[in-house]
Amino acid sequence: MQRQSRLIHVILIVLAGLFGDQLTKMIARHYLEGRVTTHFLFNTIQFQYVENHGGFLGYFNILPEPFRFYVLTFGVGSLLFMSLYLLITTAKFSDSQCIFLSFIIAGGLGNLLDRLINNGGVIDFISIGIGPLRSGIFNFADALILACSFGLGMSLTRD
Repeated sequence: MQRQSRLIHVILIVLAGLFGDQLTKMIARHYLEGRVTTHFLFNTIQFQYVENHGGFLGYFNILPEPFRFYVLTFGVGSLLFMSLYLLITTAKFSDSQCIFLSFIIAGGLGNLLDRLINNGGVIDFISIGIGPLRSGIFNFADALILACSFGLGMSLTRD
């Protein structure tokens, strides 16, 4: 894929992923904030509004606030910028790898945007599991990052 064509594709994919993430967070805020947990499919899927200030399932809450802010905003922003630059300028990526990386960047940008407009917090609202085995509460951006990281890993092992 040529550089200009790749740039256009990457921008469109990133914008689509970012739009989907922000739309689902807007819906979650409107319908879930201040309400009790909603259960579906015999409690397999739960919707619960949470603002996560600690990054990755709240694990970064152990870090002091100023350090956490710099890591989760400037650190993540720098990684996203470098990833985007490499994606656009490196010809070695296959089309599927470009798509996966674009969606990973979209997910990262969605959570970074949340941190910037929500006082350091990211809106999370989905939990899945069976019985006592449950995931942490996550959002659309997290699902994009996880699924596309898996897809990228699989595509790297094939090539």
